[in-house]
Amino acid sequence: MFNIMACSGGKIASRWVGKREAGGCDDGTAKRRCQMSSAIAAKNATVVDAKSDRLLRNFAVLAYFHQRFPAARTPGTKELRSSKSMDTDQQFRVAVLAVIVLATTIALYHRIRAAGGSPPVSRKREGRLIGIPLRLAGLVLWLGTVAYLIAPSLVQSASIPIPIGVRWLGLAISILGLVLMQWTLTSLGKNLTDTVETRQDATLITNGPYRWVRHPYYVAAALLILATTLMSTNLIIGLSGLLVLTLLAIRTPQEEQILEQRFGRAYEDYQAKTGRFLPKL
Repeated sequence: MFNIMACSGGKIASRWVGKREAGGCDDGTAKRRCQMSSAIAAKNATVVDAKSDRLLRNFAVLAYFHQRFPAARTPGTKELRSSKSMDTDQQFRVAVLAVIVLATTIALYHRIRAAGGSPPVSRKREGRLIGIPLRLAGLVLWLGTVAYLIAPSLVQSASIPIPIGVRWLGLAISILGLVLMQWTLTSLGKNLTDTVETRQDATLITNGPYRWVRHPYYVAAALLILATTLMSTNLIIGLSGLLVLTLLAIRTPQEEQILEQRFGRAYEDYQAKTGRFLPKL
């Protein structure tokens, strides 16, 4: 564009010079004026051509760097959206990591504390029909979560669209789940086990969240699985977590039967006043 303008300016100047020359420069004064005008016009045309060349060189340099270093280009709308989406995903990965670290720390602390000085608890009464699938589903849940945290591309195909507001709601749910987990395990104390069997020195717990529901730990686990699924938008985490919760729900009647055998009438009265997973209305 600038080259066209410069060439046009040069042509106009040349025509003007030609017209002046054609108009005649016969007498002395008129001749000097004509020569001066011709010189000025020629000089202006030269200046325009020089500026045009300079602009073209600058544009050529910019075009070279634009082609050579694409990262330096001004980001378009799609690139800005992609960058914003990437930043949001990273924020949720950090949030999921924080939730997993806190939940694992809470669970390990209370499990080690409960096992201290007590003989190991047998898993025979749980049975392989529930025990093995439950632990395999738990393993898939952990592996899916770890893959989402350190290698998200491996589980990208299992991602589902979830509105950003719902994902942030998942963070709030995770906080609720962590608080309930800590409250539950603190109330449970040394009675904590990872199976249906109770410890030899077990006591019937009816305080804390156990005042309203008989299995608040499973409720906390459900909240954390739901929260992690919403934040990660990953079906592997969601489906494996749902399988874990389903197997726990199937195992619960067996667990309560053992508690009835252990505590008798006291547990039956406790059942009458509380709900299994939700408070009794």
